[in-house]
Amino acid sequence: MKDILIKSIQELYKTHLFLLESNVKEESINFHFANILWKNYSKITTNKREIIDVEYDRYEQDEKTLENRHIRPDILIHERGNDNSNKLAIEIKKKYSSKVDKEKMKEILRPPFCYKYSACIALNIKYRKPYIIVYSQTNKQDIKIPVQINVS
Repeated sequence: MKDILIKSIQELYKTHLFLLESNVKEESINFHFANILWKNYSKITTNKREIIDVEYDRYEQDEKTLENRHIRPDILIHERGNDNSNKLAIEIKKKYSSKVDKEKMKEILRPPFCYKYSACIALNIKYRKPYIIVYSQTNKQDIKIPVQINVS
């Protein structure tokens, strides 16, 4: 999963640098990143029912909540209505990931959501030094991965 995320961030910088440097809202960036991510991820998934959603806030028919807080992850790869296929939840920030986002991404790995992976992506646009913090159900350690960007 980390390779797909790295490749997608690199492609985002390559194809949408103007957008990144224009101080647009995160939702605009998330839309383009989700499209790139889906293009890359759909080449390797075997579950054709998996889809990507942006700002998806539903759990079954109710609002998605953690500890009585309404949550809305920036990007999800999942199969709607099937928690056994919850693959990836992502929070993206233009600068750096907050403590709240990191905790949310750790919690979303647990029941009832049980995402297999989650990630906080800090685009760090000003310095062009993005990084990913990856969480998984199987690895209890947070893995921080710097992403090498080559743009001119």
